[in-house]
Amino acid sequence: MACLESYVDMLYEEGEDKVRGSAMVLQLARSPDNLGELAANDTLLCALARVLREDGRRDTQLATNLAYVFFCLSTFSQFHPVIAEYKVGPVFSRLLSFTQNGS
Repeated sequence: MACLESYVDMLYEEGEDKVRGSAMVLQLARSPDNLGELAANDTLLCALARVLREDGRRDTQLATNLAYVFFCLSTFSQFHPVIAEYKVGPVFSRLLSFTQNGS
């Protein structure tokens, strides 16, 4: 958790740095002990939602990492309001439609 700020900064980079930052956040999110701190970090959640919206169609690995982070949050009902607040449900629907239709 000590490097979280640098992982968020990586989400603002391009290419592999962005994917690497998302993978590092995912590693943190896979531990239930970290979810409370992640869910309380507005800067992180805004960045994750923005990157998913803007870049999710262009990079499958990036979209997968980000989807998995939000999935980790969704496994605990106390974090459901966070998911609703950042409106990631509709973004996932659009990504799935894009994946199925290819457009």
